[in-house]
Amino acid sequence: MANLIKSNLYKLFKRKSLYIFSMIYTALSCMSIFILKIADEIRNKTAGASEDMAIKVEGRLSNFNDGLSLGVEFIVNGEALIFLAVFTAMFIAAEFTHGTIKNIASKGFKRKKIYISIFFSMVVATIIMLGINFIFTTMVGTLVTGSIGIGNIDKLLLFKIIRLVIIEVLLHIAMVSLFVMVTMIFRSSGVAITINLCLLVFGSAYYQFIETIVRYILKTDKELNLINYGIQKNMYLAKATVNGGDIKQPLIVAVVFLITSLIFGTIAFKRSDIR
Repeated sequence: MANLIKSNLYKLFKRKSLYIFSMIYTALSCMSIFILKIADEIRNKTAGASEDMAIKVEGRLSNFNDGLSLGVEFIVNGEALIFLAVFTAMFIAAEFTHGTIKNIASKGFKRKKIYISIFFSMVVATIIMLGINFIFTTMVGTLVTGSIGIGNIDKLLLFKIIRLVIIEVLLHIAMVSLFVMVTMIFRSSGVAITINLCLLVFGSAYYQFIETIVRYILKTDKELNLINYGIQKNMYLAKATVNGGDIKQPLIVAVVFLITSLIFGTIAFKRSDIR
């Protein structure tokens, strides 16, 4: 298992696409800081001294007070998942295309270990992409606001921010586990990218469709609100944990999605032929 993980990590760090996607994602995030700063300045000029006239951006952790809050905001918003959806599909599909997984399986490695090692490499890719983005958006945010914000944070708030980041990273990993499952099943980068992006873009429609089926089976008109238990929805809900919101639901959702996708993905990979 350790050798499989080392091998996958070696290939991961050699992939230029990981750094290219990370740089593009980070560049877009940094650009958006400047754009939002300009928007804030226009808002202030338009609003003048009237608070009621101000254009508010809902769901933000900061109002350009410091770089650290902006860095955390770009972890929370979930935009990295777009790039991770594409990168995961490309990385794993290439392993099938080049026959790497077939060669590994022929050496006697268990399918479960192969699957877990690949998943672990995607977890590392997720942390790298989020980490690079956090560092640079914090730096740019500090440059734009003139403050990094550490001096304004007490120990309790710092704990809540760290807890929020951990929850958000876990939710990202849970979504990536779905991307891994999809790609390991379909093995085509084109098909996997399409499905992964559809999971992100049309996620709410899937929950509504499932809810319709469940309500039909149970013959009930009661609203189940399954969308509230989706990963992306809980990325948004997790923000409330900084202000005392419940942390149990985001954590449970992340763990359930993570474990479920790993189980189904491993079973599907075990039962499939490697060509």
